[in-house]
Amino acid sequence: MNGVPIYKTIEERVELLRRLNAHYSFVFYLESNEYSDAFGKYEWLIFAGNEPGVQQSSSEVSWDVLSNWSETNAGTFRAGFITYEAGSGQIDKDSIGFPAMFFFEPEFIRGKKRNGTYISKGAEPNNLQKEDKSQAPLPDNNMSFDSIGKNAYLDRFEQIRAHLQRGNIYEVNFCQAFEGNRKQLDPFN
Repeated sequence: MNGVPIYKTIEERVELLRRLNAHYSFVFYLESNEYSDAFGKYEWLIFAGNEPGVQQSSSEVSWDVLSNWSETNAGTFRAGFITYEAGSGQIDKDSIGFPAMFFFEPEFIRGKKRNGTYISKGAEPNNLQKEDKSQAPLPDNNMSFDSIGKNAYLDRFEQIRAHLQRGNIYEVNFCQAFEGNRKQLDPFN
């Protein structure tokens, strides 16, 4: 790829992600974990950029906003995600501010296709050539999670079981949200 690093190993990609995280506001990493199916075209992809295109909370998700932004940026590659809860109104609060929908046009792309070819967009910024060791370590504070509690969970489980036995429902996903009080996490450690 004309002098562009190809990041063959997972360790090389993790190091790249660390350096991208110091340079860009948004960094996505998608990994196939060598799972092969009829639909997957890539073994791994890395996207990075600074400008959000569409970012909405679950209470304000508008599919028209995404559609209009997509039409305005037709012909450009976009990366992003839509959460399961997007537009459902099922989330009362989001204490960490994670959006229900987020898309951006990456300034930096690296990846490997299943056929072995590598893809690249954007030059390697100078500060990505060396490891950035200037970041201060994150505080080692304890994580605490709030949930519905064991007894309340078991009570709800029994209610669901009773509905299943009566035939009121035939399938259910019983989920609970976990929240933590720690706002800064190092995804690499």
